[in-house]
Amino acid sequence: MLGAAALLATSLIACSDSNDEDDAPTATAVVAEGLAEKFITLLQAKDVTRLTDFFDDSFIIQRYSGEFLTKDEYLAALPDINEFSISNVVFKQTGNAVVVRWDLAVNETIGGQLYRGSPAPRLSTFVHVDNDWRMMSHANFNVPEEADN
Repeated sequence: MLGAAALLATSLIACSDSNDEDDAPTATAVVAEGLAEKFITLLQAKDVTRLTDFFDDSFIIQRYSGEFLTKDEYLAALPDINEFSISNVVFKQTGNAVVVRWDLAVNETIGGQLYRGSPAPRLSTFVHVDNDWRMMSHANFNVPEEADN
């Protein structure tokens, strides 16, 4: 009797569990590159409203220097982004999460410091919730221009 009750409870939990993973679309190379491009394009436009929606509340950015910022801190001090190009996109998906590794060639200014334009690796994570992709984290491995001297 106790075993039957446990089996019934497990079945009910499994049936009532609305798992977002089942609703996540399968990511493709086009989707992965599109997510990276959406991020950098919104940054370039300094579109705080759309970035606020695009970033998950758990968003954190990590920079090569060890500095990291939360969503609110990052939105308050967005970098200046010039023309850019994205290359070498590689992605992996598990359920409703996608990790995208990509190179970005861009001249950008972060906190008044110029960063070089040669391709530098980036690593971004996204989660599919409420029928949309949201960025959870981003790592920027670009080195400031002075670091080469």
